[in-house]
Amino acid sequence: MKMYLLCPDHNFKTIAPVQRLTFGHMFDGEPMAQAWESIEMKLFDEGRKKLKRGDFPGHPITPFFSQKAADALNGVLQPAGELLPTSCGDEIYYTYNVLNVVDAVDLERSDVIRTPNGRVIRINRYFLNTDAIQGQYIFKIPVWKHASTIYATEALKCRIEEAGLLGFDFKLLPQ
Repeated sequence: MKMYLLCPDHNFKTIAPVQRLTFGHMFDGEPMAQAWESIEMKLFDEGRKKLKRGDFPGHPITPFFSQKAADALNGVLQPAGELLPTSCGDEIYYTYNVLNVVDAVDLERSDVIRTPNGRVIRINRYFLNTDAIQGQYIFKIPVWKHASTIYATEALKCRIEEAGLLGFDFKLLPQ
């Protein structure tokens, strides 16, 4: 079974708040839809190169989905997290708060680098708990529940490709 890191394709525009704002602390693996207030965002190009608009603009803290992507993937995104609307000019983009935490990696059998106090800082080779990933699409793992690292399965990759969505980069995890 394949598992991926879900990343934006840097050949497409990125997204950032219009006002200087740090909201990484908000995405801590806890629900927040009840208290969510839309944030004004803007799309921009990296450097001088003019980039295309995609359905998954890059952001370092949390994933963002276009309206088209949110509509196409709603059935798999809603059960695993919260689609939180943001305004981006005259368009709506959704930041995605991943709430689905799956024990998908056997850390004892994986090649892991830890700090002296035992905190996992890197996984070089993943030993997957294939039973845990069965039926999953998008999730975080317990050791990085509060981090921006988001995992995806082949099932999500196929859904995105079938919908013709752009701007996604799936990095196959070494096993």
